[in-house]
Amino acid sequence: MMAAMMRYMPLRALSNFSNGQLTEERLQAMISQLNEAVTNG
Repeated sequence: MMAAMMRYMPLRALSNFSNGQLTEERLQAMISQLNEAVTNG
């Protein structure tokens, strides 16, 4: 059940479940990389 919840949750919600391992800065960097990959194909 937890895996299903995490699969469909927004990326920003992951930081709440990371116990401080995933910082806002790291998350923003990941989102930027994903956006660039989608934009540039």
